[in-house]
Order: sequence, then structure tokens, then C-alpha cells
Amino acid sequence: MPTLLNPGPLLDLHMTSFATIPNGVQLLADGNMEAAGVAAWIPGTAGVVPSKETVPAPHSGTQYLRLNCNGLGNPFVYQSVCTIGNTYRVTGWARGDGVVTQPNVWQGRDLFTGTISTAWQYFDVTFVAAASTQIRFYGRNVAGNFADYDDITVELCPASTRNLGSLGGVALLGDGVTAATMPTQLSPHGMSFDGGDYLTVANNGVYDFRVGGVDQPFSVEALWLGTEPGAPRFRPIFGKGDIVSVQGGWIFYTSLSTCFRLGDSAGNFFGIAASAAESTVLYKNLSHVVGTYTGSGLVSGTKLYINARQVGTEGTTGIYTGQPNDFRPVYIGRGKVGATTSYGLGVGYNFAIYNWALTPSQVSQQYRKRMAMLQCR
Repeated sequence: MPTLLNPGPLLDLHMTSFATIPNGVQLLADGNMEAAGVAAWIPGTAGVVPSKETVPAPHSGTQYLRLNCNGLGNPFVYQSVCTIGNTYRVTGWARGDGVVTQPNVWQGRDLFTGTISTAWQYFDVTFVAAASTQIRFYGRNVAGNFADYDDITVELCPASTRNLGSLGGVALLGDGVTAATMPTQLSPHGMSFDGGDYLTVANNGVYDFRVGGVDQPFSVEALWLGTEPGAPRFRPIFGKGDIVSVQGGWIFYTSLSTCFRLGDSAGNFFGIAASAAESTVLYKNLSHVVGTYTGSGLVSGTKLYINARQVGTEGTTGIYTGQPNDFRPVYIGRGKVGATTSYGLGVGYNFAIYNWALTPSQVSQQYRKRMAMLQCR
């Protein structure tokens, strides 16, 4: 069986190898919804008043907060617990009415948008507080019925999470200057990307995959949990350059499908994508995702794996054109298609780049290794 010991990955960031932040301080009054009354929750749109429901929740507790929409568009309740510039983490459970209403968490922008389902959905978001000092819990949609929330925890993360320097001297957090672009290391051993975060991996030419005018094979790998079901826009896990207008660009991302795409010399791109059903796995479970390219120059040389199973349908043909001596960095949680730059939204536990195409047996080997490492944390 092929081994990964030699030559080894070009980049291998194990979140288990780096410091993690401790749990912060619970800031909410009655975040678990078990205390009597609802006075701690401030009504928003049209004075919407929530109610405490006493039907037992399936995961814990005996009460949860119900936001009765009463036919209103996007009604909400809120908590004023944030200070601009501070880093916070919000976790909890939410569900919709199963008809039109989606639960939603907001703080200056959408942090979490759940599905239209009565099933309880877990959310875990980290953000730097924006101009609005409210954390809002919505019943998103027009003329909805209700949205429910339970076991909400709001933590003030230690200030050090806003700028942790570098990961092993390899990847810088964000651009090293702007706090809002720095993902937060979480305990246990994860890194949260809130839709404005990214890591920068300096490039000395080793990530260009172009030698003597010939494109070279490579692979990208991540252990990832997406937090935006059915995202209409792409949410990058990896990105290198601009895959439309610049030679040498490539991007590995999630959206309505999970895609691994590469740019060609004419400014086109090709690649492989999972089906929408296969992609939803990443929004339900922590998943191992791998994209490989054999260097053949054709889409048939591109493969996509989710949890060690090859998935996806072939796109258009093309020839990937790596750019020699191209020192643009590789980004984790950031990517560009044409004029559009987007950012990752989810939690990652491992990120790796290889200068060869992982074989199916190697993908399986890494899948078992990554999952075992996480379970043993």
C-alpha cells in the first residue's frame, strides 16, 4: 500500500498540534431556557414576544424559547451582550416550523441559517462583534409560524484569540493586522471560520505545481464541518490565485455542491463536483474531504472524495496551467473566482496539501488517521 511517510505533504496543519482557547464566560441570562419567564429576551420586530414552551426537547432540558412569528417577516428577539471589537462564540440548538420558517442567528450579518425543518439543528459560530451590539435570533421568512431556540451559550473569548500569530511558523492568521479576518482556535482542537476569516500560507513556489512547462499532480485535504446548509455562494476551504482570469489558480470549496476546480491558460476553469445530496453531508457531520489532480491536464485526472468515498460528476475539459515562480500565497478559508472573493464558513480540524495525487487507498488511510486523531483528543 502506498505510504504517506515519503515524501510527505507540503503543508500539514494539525489543529491538535497547536494551542486552543479555553471556554469563555457565559454572558446570557437564562440561555438554557430553564428559568421562569422570558424577561431576559428583548423583543425585536413589531414587539414580538417569545414564549417558553414546556414540551420536552429531544436533546436536553424541559423548556425552550419559541419565537412566534404571527405572520411577520423576519421577527426576532435579541440579547445586548456584545462589545464592538471583542470576539464571541455562540452555540446552541434551533429548529423551524417545517413549513417556511428557518432559524437564524445574526450579529451585523448572518452567522447561522438553519434549514426549514422541525429537527433540532446545532450551531457553533465565532465572530468579532460589528457595529451592532445585538445578537439576534430570527424566525427567517415571510408569514412564518415559529422558530425555536434552546441551550444557547454566548462566550466572551479571550483577547488572544484575535491574533494568535502563526501556526507552527507556517500559516498566518488572517492578514496579521485586521482582527475581523482572523479565525478562532477552538477547544477541542478546531478552527472556526465565520465567513470573513482566512489563513495565509506563504508561497515560495512550492504550491505552483508547474515544472518545465508541464503541470504537476497535487492534492488538497481537510477535515471540515460546514455551518451554512445549502449555501448559494461558494465557501472556500482552499484557494490559490484567481481561477478565472489568472493562470495557476485553483479552489476547493463548498456550496450547493462540494467542488475542486482548477484554472487553465485561457482563463477558463474545470473540475469535479459532488451532487447536492452528497454535499449536504458536510453540513450535517464533520467530514473528511479530499481533491486530487493527476497532472493529466484533463478533468478525468481530477477526483473528489468525501469520507474516503469517491463522489462527483465530471465538468468541462481543460488543461490546468500552473504558473512557475508565482509567489501568490495559498489561502485557507478564502478563494476568488473572477472579481468575487468569498470566505469559508465552518470549522476545520486538519488542512493538508500534497505534491502528488493521493490514491484511493491513501485517501482511506488519511480518513482513518484524521478521524482517529480527533476521537483521541
